Amino acid sequence: MFKLREGAKRLNLVVIVTMLMGLLAFVPQTHHVAYAATYSVLFDNAHAETAGNADWIISTSQPDPLAQNPNPQVETDWTGGISAWGVALQRSGRYSLKTNTGTITYGNNSNPLDLSHFNELVLPEPNTLFTTAEKTAILSFVQNGGGLFMVADHNGSDRNNDGHDSLNIFNDLMNNGGAGSDVFGIQFDVLNIVTENPNNDTPNPDPILQGPFGNGTGSIIRNGTSETINPSDNPNVRGVIYRVGFSNTGTTGVFFSRSAYGSGRVVAMGDSSAIDDGTCSPSNNCFNGWNDPAGNDNILFPNATEWLASAGSGGATNTPVPPTNTPTNTPTNTNTPPAGATNTPTNTPIPAPTNTPTNTPTGCGGNLFQNPGFESGNLTSWTIDGTNPSPTASTAQHHSGSNAALLGSLTSGGDSSLYQTITVPAGGGTLSYWYWPSTLDTITYDWQDAYVQNTSGTTLATIMHVDSNANAWTNVSFNMAPYAGQTVRIKFLAHDDGYSGDPTYMYLDDVVLAGSCGTPAPTNTPAPPTNTPTNTPHAGPTNTPTNTPIPPPTNTPTNTPSAGGQLIQNGGFESGSSPWVESSSGGYEIVDNSNPHSGTYEAYLCGYNNCADSIYQTVAIPANVNSATLTYYWYMSTQETSHPYDFMYVRVRNSSGGTLATLQTINDGSAAGSWHSASYDVSAYKGQTVQIAIVATNDSVSPTNFYVDDVALTTH
Repeated sequence: MFKLREGAKRLNLVVIVTMLMGLLAFVPQTHHVAYAATYSVLFDNAHAETAGNADWIISTSQPDPLAQNPNPQVETDWTGGISAWGVALQRSGRYSLKTNTGTITYGNNSNPLDLSHFNELVLPEPNTLFTTAEKTAILSFVQNGGGLFMVADHNGSDRNNDGHDSLNIFNDLMNNGGAGSDVFGIQFDVLNIVTENPNNDTPNPDPILQGPFGNGTGSIIRNGTSETINPSDNPNVRGVIYRVGFSNTGTTGVFFSRSAYGSGRVVAMGDSSAIDDGTCSPSNNCFNGWNDPAGNDNILFPNATEWLASAGSGGATNTPVPPTNTPTNTPTNTNTPPAGATNTPTNTPIPAPTNTPTNTPTGCGGNLFQNPGFESGNLTSWTIDGTNPSPTASTAQHHSGSNAALLGSLTSGGDSSLYQTITVPAGGGTLSYWYWPSTLDTITYDWQDAYVQNTSGTTLATIMHVDSNANAWTNVSFNMAPYAGQTVRIKFLAHDDGYSGDPTYMYLDDVVLAGSCGTPAPTNTPAPPTNTPTNTPHAGPTNTPTNTPIPPPTNTPTNTPSAGGQLIQNGGFESGSSPWVESSSGGYEIVDNSNPHSGTYEAYLCGYNNCADSIYQTVAIPANVNSATLTYYWYMSTQETSHPYDFMYVRVRNSSGGTLATLQTINDGSAAGSWHSASYDVSAYKGQTVQIAIVATNDSVSPTNFYVDDVALTTH
């Protein structure tokens, strides 16, 4: 997940740390405390929450995530599949978070992680049964004012193969805890719902839907379950979000539910895919359900956490108070800056070009942005929210006119950002802007970003996440159709880790979103599928691989054409594998002649058990083209009878192999037995060198065949 910094810097750090270790024992240690937390929350990691493909921890530093990073700003400041959840809470300034790795107790003074010290317990898909004593502790904690968050998963999601999945474990807690049956009035249904986007909300105001972290309306199911609520067993139980097609005042098809028990509160929901932020251990397959645009999980889960924690003390001595700030959830990569380096910055500001660039057209409906080119000489109409350093209006660089906004600097590190709030036209339209980036670092540590956010600052989409040293004006366009009619923030950010000698900054100019007039211009940006399934191996025979190695043809690939043409070489695989880069866990040749879409050859991935195959090609997309479109054909056939377990992903990656975007996810439940065309706008990566990658996996039985052919990246 994290890459080590450059060798020289790493060596300097090791030497310095080694020299100082003997001194640290004699130096009084101080810790910066930015705020006094209001709520104490314990995340459990003692019941196989990281078994199999799961990674449901907020940080690898346990019990205290602050030991990894005391001031996390983005999800990768802490390492774990649900670090985004933890960081969102930590950034609010209202939370003290810990991770439990031992027996759950309540009233045990010898246990520093005893529930009496906390307002809330989060159980993120446990995979081992709670002991009798633990069930008693949990129920007593809630009864005395604690909050309990239960996150379940689908039927059959037994990640450690002990015969108990989270449904069974939670139902056992609620029925066999020694306090009677169905104590919360909630029972998890024994289902495996493959993919849905539940957004059938209760008609009543609800603290989970409307809370301090914003307003949410729906969630996602990517292999999950639902609940049945029973008011006759507990009159406090409420349905919050229901599956589409179920009554939003009924008792069945509930996806988010809540209840009260004694003085405490309970929340239950049916899919861990919704908390997965896509940053799990490298050995696992994970998916970014937290920021899936089909739901608002990055709002719902923090809201539910606050509602639970504010129920009562649960034994903790701190007194809850109303929240006072709203965090900004910005999913990007970061690191802990190394200490002690003495490198001297070598880059200097580049003089402004002397040529006169052309203006960016605003469209017939007029530009919705105010002061879009910063020609006022200041940042009027823009809101500054990242002040390390504060963005400024600058004449050093400009795409048009005389000014641009400068985000970041040569001398200081941190987040330098600004945004403007707009209402997207009914036709959606296309957002366009120009940026001039500079950096001497890598995307692991520094970056230049752009986001669509809701009005509370929660990120709805990442428009751009780059670490570019182009030192040239680059245009980015983004389809705003998914946000038509919504009021959103368009935010720009430059992040520098503060490491001496490798500053990162960018200039911004000519930000445009035209108002609607007449028929909206068509766009070629299909929304990629958003499945976030849990790949759970299931029982069955061991199949013999059907992917027979075939020697690749030896023809010489064609040269790369210049801008304004076709960038992919050998997109039909008729010239063998070059310049594609192959990888096959089974040792198979990916280029194959068993099922071409056209010609004689195609790329054949997987088709055998425990497969992990990939093929990619590196291309440089010129900055001076108007558009770039990736097209290809895909085909799937499978022996699976239930879905989904096997997957193929089409991705845009940076030159180091880091995923920038997953354009399409195909699984064993997708349309089978015929070729399908796909087309995606990749203009956002103009001026960058990227990898176009196809990655496929199969689980341990019933293999699936994935084929790709006629890949093209066309620029205009």
